Amino acid sequence: MDNNIIWKKVREAVLAKFGNSGTREDEEPYYSLDGKSILYNGYEVKNADFESFTYCFRFAKDKNNCYRTNTKYKEADPETFEVLNYHFAKDKNHIYSINGIVKNVDYESFEVLDNGYKTDKEGKKVSGLSFSSDKSGVWWMDYYSLKPTLIKGTNKDTFQRIDDSYSKDDKYVYYAGTRLPKANPLTWKRLNEETYFSQDEDKFYFGQELLKDADPDTFEIVALPEALGIKPYAKDKNVAYICHNIVSHKELQETIKEELKFVEELKKG
Repeated sequence: MDNNIIWKKVREAVLAKFGNSGTREDEEPYYSLDGKSILYNGYEVKNADFESFTYCFRFAKDKNNCYRTNTKYKEADPETFEVLNYHFAKDKNHIYSINGIVKNVDYESFEVLDNGYKTDKEGKKVSGLSFSSDKSGVWWMDYYSLKPTLIKGTNKDTFQRIDDSYSKDDKYVYYAGTRLPKANPLTWKRLNEETYFSQDEDKFYFGQELLKDADPDTFEIVALPEALGIKPYAKDKNVAYICHNIVSHKELQETIKEELKFVEELKKG
């Protein structure tokens, strides 16, 4: 079990201290201004019992109800309600996400495969790519709908998370929940941690997109001036790439030139 799954009591606080903390657990999104009513990022958790109220990540419960952010789950049981990771909770009846009751997974065989969050540069926990499984296979948490989506054709027994973007099993490589076309999991590798370019023995990708005509002998990520930092630019002997979009070598150089000009103008104020 994740050591960070700890139920916390709500503290009285001044609004200026906590403010609107988004989904950053470390900034304590649940708080009280009067020791009676409870707020989640400024929105009241209606009818919450202050004395028995506790929270973990974006889930909460008191002696009467269970909650997702500031909204009550209608059917949840406080006595058996437990948090599984950043995205999921369960009780004796259902699996829950921040979106509500999860109806498309099998309750008995469902399990989370990670903690569901990543740590940002400031050391705060923020929502991250998350995988879970049941008897149907492996699920990934969709960023936008906040609903688990089945990764079709996955081998649950060999599935493994690679990093916060990629995973694989014995047959396929996946970007988030999407299969990389024709990628060989035995030879596939990410080219660096800063961009989403990757390759296997003879094919190159950006994210989930196959760069169909990339030349394997000359493909490289473009080295940029330090002032520009890391950009998703690459090239081979024939063309250049901005993300997965093909441009000419000249067009890429013009883009870099314009970005350097913009940086210099910012420095001048």
